[in-house]
Amino acid sequence: MDGARFRIAAPLLTALLYFTGAAFSVHYSRFGGGVAMIWVASAILAARLIVIELREWPLTMAACTIASTVATGLFGLGWVAALPLSLVNMAEAAAVAWTFRTLVRTCWPKDVLELVAGFYLVIGLLIPVMSAVAGAGIAHLANDIPFETNFFHWFVGHAVGLLAILPFCISVARTRRFNERLVPKGHGMSGVLLCATMALITFGVFSQTIRPLMLAPLLFVMLTAVWANVAMAMALPVILALVGGVLTLHGLGPMGVMAFDPGDRIQLFQLYVAITALCALPVAVDMERRRQEIRRLAKQERRWRKLSGLAGERIAELAHEAATDALTGLPNRRAFERALATTIESGTMACVAMVDVDHFKQINDRHGHGVGDEVLTGFAELAGQALRGSDMIARLGGEEFALLLKEANIAHAEMACARLAQRLADNAIVTSAGPLRITVSCGLAELHESGEAAMLSADKALYKAKAAGRARHAVAA
Repeated sequence: MDGARFRIAAPLLTALLYFTGAAFSVHYSRFGGGVAMIWVASAILAARLIVIELREWPLTMAACTIASTVATGLFGLGWVAALPLSLVNMAEAAAVAWTFRTLVRTCWPKDVLELVAGFYLVIGLLIPVMSAVAGAGIAHLANDIPFETNFFHWFVGHAVGLLAILPFCISVARTRRFNERLVPKGHGMSGVLLCATMALITFGVFSQTIRPLMLAPLLFVMLTAVWANVAMAMALPVILALVGGVLTLHGLGPMGVMAFDPGDRIQLFQLYVAITALCALPVAVDMERRRQEIRRLAKQERRWRKLSGLAGERIAELAHEAATDALTGLPNRRAFERALATTIESGTMACVAMVDVDHFKQINDRHGHGVGDEVLTGFAELAGQALRGSDMIARLGGEEFALLLKEANIAHAEMACARLAQRLADNAIVTSAGPLRITVSCGLAELHESGEAAMLSADKALYKAKAAGRARHAVAA
């Protein structure tokens, strides 16, 4: 139900805004009984059509057709011409919306100049010419005013309305359609100050008759287009049109005192507003493209930083896994060999011990490999408790372990093996098969210029200890 209400309310609101713009135009800018010389209604409808889906067009255009017909019938050329003129206005707005969507789809954001040129030529020139031909013809039949006069007034009013008002109307329509912010977050006060400044400048310029001062609003709009977003930059020509237009209508300002008919003065003022918008639009659009590109690059940078961080974490995890024994959590053979090489390079005195769990095969055969794994894990924990913090224990594979005893000679290494044996004698390893006591055999060798040679010597000493009855240590010859 709420969705249905919204689908009806949105076209009705558009139609109300359209009627307001059309009624204002035909009531206040029909000089000489012809067509309106000011026309902002097409910009309102076209902006709405640009942001909604095509399936929503018929209902919106139908509501605005009724609004246009009523406005023209009440305030304009009468009821006979009202419906035909309304159809021309609908066709114009639809053509503008279709053209703009096509330009954005094909040109944004790479070809900003092509987009702006298409906006100027097609939306600001070609479409108003075509609608002016139809509208002037209908108006000529309705009031016998020369076709050329109606054509010129229609063309100028509609072209200027589209060029000066449409960009701002699109910005407003997008904020309502896509819940975007008309003014960037944190720039609300800046937007208010810009609009207030523009209103004051315009009032100052159009409350006197010094014509060179008419450059002031143009320069201010150009500067704003560099700094502000499109919506804020395009709001300033609208303020210029409202404030300057009211003063010009009352015969004030540089154009109000010109020896022209009121309608001609108004259309001359509209051309001035259009030139202001034309100068600012390319700058505002290109700056918006740059801001979007900066935001896109910043977003990509954040994404890549995040991915890089995740990749770094994963690389560290993989490096840890590559150097760690999965069962015991001890360093593996690769890590142990790197530690040997580092110790040799540093010139630190050290010894190497090869350690083997005695009768480990019997444990596996009697209790199973699961219990065997528990024994290895328990041994790794007890060995870590028996060694110094500077020492290193690694699992080389199976039941074979290796010790790197830094700042130790053979005598110190023998003491370390004795501490390990005592730790195992004092503590049974808790397993799923019950507490088990184990012994180990150790082979010791000094570390000199080759880690591989030291390991080989310690391994030979290990076999010597096993041959001597196990549960003991032996020193390499």
